[in-house]
Amino acid sequence: MKSLKLTLLLIILPIVSSCSFKPILKNSDSNKLIVRSIEIKGNPKLQYFLKSNINIEENKNLIDKNIVQIKINDSANSKTRDSAGITTEEEITINLNVIIINAKKEILFNDSFDDTKTVAVTNNPSSDEEVKMIEKEAIILSLIPKIYFALQAEAMQK
Repeated sequence: MKSLKLTLLLIILPIVSSCSFKPILKNSDSNKLIVRSIEIKGNPKLQYFLKSNINIEENKNLIDKNIVQIKINDSANSKTRDSAGITTEEEITINLNVIIINAKKEILFNDSFDDTKTVAVTNNPSSDEEVKMIEKEAIILSLIPKIYFALQAEAMQK
């Protein structure tokens, strides 16, 4: 039995070690991402927040670079209600639909990234709106690395 395990180990180990795995983002740097333009649509406050927090350089003169289009969809739905039917918690969802288009107008990447957070609802609507906006911004910050990954992966394929 022991020799069988040893034999299997000796057979499987070379196969696994020679699978030619290479991390695709090993030598990439998100600070060096350059695109022709970033077009963001959706809630104007969230557009501004995303545009000011995404660390991707735009250069409209580089016609051979990709165009990034991002559509922001945000929603809030009642998650928990009390016995009177009043919402006590809302579920906030942010969806970023990211499309990367090359200079030949071909779609290189088209995917959606989303995340959800739950927030408490109080009797103070202005405070609740501020908390929702803070959570929406936190969700966007958590989704930005996924956009970087998509851009870096696309750049590595060239």
